[in-house]
Amino acid sequence: MQEAASHEVLVRRLAGILIKLNSGEALSPSDLANEFGVNLRTIQRDLNDRLAALPIEKVNGKYRLNAAALGKFGAKDIEQFAVMAGVRDLFPSFDTDFMRSALSASQSGAWLVKGMTLEDLGGKSHEFRALEGAINACRLISFRYTKGVKSTVFDAVQPHQLVNHNGIWYLAASHGDKVKTFSVGRLEGLLVGSETFVRESGTREKLQAAQGIWIGDGPKTEATLTISASAAPFFTRRPLLPHQEITQENSDGSLLVKCQYSHPLEVIPVIKYWMPHVGISAPASLLEAVRRDVQAFLSSLSDSPLADQSDELSRNHLLPTTTPNAEPQ
Repeated sequence: MQEAASHEVLVRRLAGILIKLNSGEALSPSDLANEFGVNLRTIQRDLNDRLAALPIEKVNGKYRLNAAALGKFGAKDIEQFAVMAGVRDLFPSFDTDFMRSALSASQSGAWLVKGMTLEDLGGKSHEFRALEGAINACRLISFRYTKGVKSTVFDAVQPHQLVNHNGIWYLAASHGDKVKTFSVGRLEGLLVGSETFVRESGTREKLQAAQGIWIGDGPKTEATLTISASAAPFFTRRPLLPHQEITQENSDGSLLVKCQYSHPLEVIPVIKYWMPHVGISAPASLLEAVRRDVQAFLSSLSDSPLADQSDELSRNHLLPTTTPNAEPQ
């Protein structure tokens, strides 16, 4: 489980480095090490080994992409290359030619990598670059944030980091003495002010340690879940819950799992996805929240004109009742 989580961190780091190189940035290994929370040797291995197939030049201690290759990699190219670079040990022959083929659009190939879908922020490129500049210069920003039908203006925001979680870009920032996350795609009217701020020490380390977009300084809530034998292999393959810990493996193949979360929405979507193969032993508040959502869903079904058809299908055993055949992303 730890290896799977480490691999995901590696792939996201490589994708981040590739995005910077593709945009023409000259990268300092020490700056990258600080940004991604790893040691200098790890970054040097990324640049000199894992990304060795790229036309990277080293000038005055900084790494940059050859001018002829700038801007030529799309989101899918970067995604695919980062994944392949992160799993090189899985392939018996992983040389420079193989890495180049991973970037070739004409390579239909014998392998396929799924997942790690990247959000298209083409329409927000100006805001994205402005946020990068504000973060590096520690400048206060303001913007309008739209969530659903509600639009709110945020002033005097301290931007800390751009975080990609499950392919979606978020801005981690302090506002009103709290660290919050904002979806970059929902930001409008971004203004970067001239006033600067002093970033509290440990802020980025805290962001690095967070296992999702819910970041809080308060105590976490612990949940105890039971996982059926049919779903157990998916939870043992890699952690699907924040701070997941398997505390008991039963003789029938089922599991007792504990996790910790800062916000219920860190765990509720996973529980819903795996119904009815996940049971909630504690806390009672989490069980009640899921129960309310399920009851609301069932109520909406009873009002649907398709309800009678659904009952008929169920009676004829046409509706699936097996374990989901894919993991949640």
